[in-house]
Amino acid sequence: MIHITAILVLYNTKLQESQTFISLSKANDLLNIHLLVFDNSPFVQFEDSDFELNGIKITYKSDIHNSGLASAYNWAVDYSLSKSIDWLLLLDQDTQLPENFFVEIQKVLVQVPVKKDESIVSIIPFIRSNGRIASPTIMKTGGYTRKINQQGNSIITHKQATAINSCNLVRVSFIEQIGGFTLDFPLDMLDHWFFRTLHKKGKSIFLMNNSIEHALSVFANEYVTIQRYKRILTAEHDYFTKLNKPLEPIIYGFRLVFRFLKHFLTAKFSYSNLSLTFLFKLLKTIILK
Repeated sequence: MIHITAILVLYNTKLQESQTFISLSKANDLLNIHLLVFDNSPFVQFEDSDFELNGIKITYKSDIHNSGLASAYNWAVDYSLSKSIDWLLLLDQDTQLPENFFVEIQKVLVQVPVKKDESIVSIIPFIRSNGRIASPTIMKTGGYTRKINQQGNSIITHKQATAINSCNLVRVSFIEQIGGFTLDFPLDMLDHWFFRTLHKKGKSIFLMNNSIEHALSVFANEYVTIQRYKRILTAEHDYFTKLNKPLEPIIYGFRLVFRFLKHFLTAKFSYSNLSLTFLFKLLKTIILK
């Protein structure tokens, strides 16, 4: 059996109430899983750093300053390297993992494409949210996403393919090669940064023939607080203006216009005002360039 590190990142959620941990507790074949829990909550949940809960051995770290995902993932990378573990599974707190998920991962890891081809550095399932496939997708210029026409159990060859962080199984040696997960995007846009970097390095993605349910609140504005929306806009602005591709921020600017109109016409004026503020900020950045 191939050993895997799994990193579960929490925020303002008790571990026992995390949908991901609940489903993990019911999963089969966890003997080869090293579960790390990185807690970004403003309170410490456990005194001990190493303990067992629901039959799962856990290494726990609290970060009350909420440094985000990148720091958590890099901690897990360092742990994996110290234990000579080749694969790291990224997990959010609200993913419904099937009971046979880790059995399926083991099957994929011993298949010829993954076992023989070290250019495959990411293994992902289909992610469903609100009744539709949310990941993987194709990210066009400026952040427009499109459905990917890809069968499961195959290598994704499209150079604009992207996916969400959760349930992304990454090759640890590749993360070490690129210097870890960037701290430029500690939370939002980190997933897109990872897959863009993967493509730039000429690496590949393997798509599993599995579908997983995930609660993606960013698909529904009513679930996104104004503070959260501001953080998303900040990350998007930084991402699309740092790509050194002139069309990226311009096309992204059109997306901000559409968001402004949508929010304004639905009387979500705090959101529309914020969209407009970031549109002006984007225009200023483009002009100064």
